[in-house]
Amino acid sequence: MFGIRYISLMQRFDFNLLVALDALLQEGSVRGAAERLNLTSPAMSHALARLRSVLDDPLLVRAGQRMVPTPRAIAIRDRVRQAVESGQAIFQDRPHDELKGLTRTFTIRANDSTISVLGARLAERVHSEAPGISIRFSGRSEEDIAPLRDGSVDLDIGAMASMGPEICTERLMEDAFVCAIRSNHRLSMEKVTLQAYAGANHVVASRRGRAHGPIDEILAASNLVRRVPMIVPDALAALALAATSDYLATVPRTVAQWGAKTMKLRVFPLPFAVPPMTMFQSWHPRLSADFAHQWLRECMAAVAPEAA
Repeated sequence: MFGIRYISLMQRFDFNLLVALDALLQEGSVRGAAERLNLTSPAMSHALARLRSVLDDPLLVRAGQRMVPTPRAIAIRDRVRQAVESGQAIFQDRPHDELKGLTRTFTIRANDSTISVLGARLAERVHSEAPGISIRFSGRSEEDIAPLRDGSVDLDIGAMASMGPEICTERLMEDAFVCAIRSNHRLSMEKVTLQAYAGANHVVASRRGRAHGPIDEILAASNLVRRVPMIVPDALAALALAATSDYLATVPRTVAQWGAKTMKLRVFPLPFAVPPMTMFQSWHPRLSADFAHQWLRECMAAVAPEAA
């Protein structure tokens, strides 16, 4: 009977859940815990729901504008903190020399602009810490989770916040949108107003081939419409066209800064406020505890903010 209970308990145990529980009890909120672990709020809400089911306790309950821990949560808070610290120490004690002798190829799915911005930084770090590891980038034409499931893709980099409850996701960075034009563009010598922005010819980067989006809704609120004679699948292609024509490209700042160094582009802020783009890395949970994959995710989490 004890053996059956033990097996049932181990089937329900998940160290990631323990880490999530620790963050929730330390922060006292889903949003705070999500930010602490670089997860999305929906992912942390899903973790809290699983914890409530496993522990048969609500753990955190709403009290006005904040959440307060239940007596059970208070009783286990210190033990949870100690367990997480002990578990992390075990993983951290793995010898760094293991990476030096590791031979392995990781496939990362990303679009061309992400590869251009992050590829060299990632390659430099990987080569210095694990020279036997190779990185193979594959194009991000779709957001299908099948390649993550079957192992043909080890890590996905993109703006998709959630690829479903099966897939693990971690926030990498936020990236503001900016304008990019060639250095001798007619707008390069003046402050670009909202009207001047709308009056320019635009090249739009859209993987799905869409000419209009949130920016056009912002312009419409001021009774303005921009002309979009060119649509390309990626921000990198948009920059290439902006560098050799009169087109104006609106792209993420990290991509624009890379383009300013390599294509003689002028980069300037948008003349209106627009929400930033958030980049995430996603992987299948079977790789969560894999030592080399953990290290790869740590590398990506380090180089992405450097680029931003």
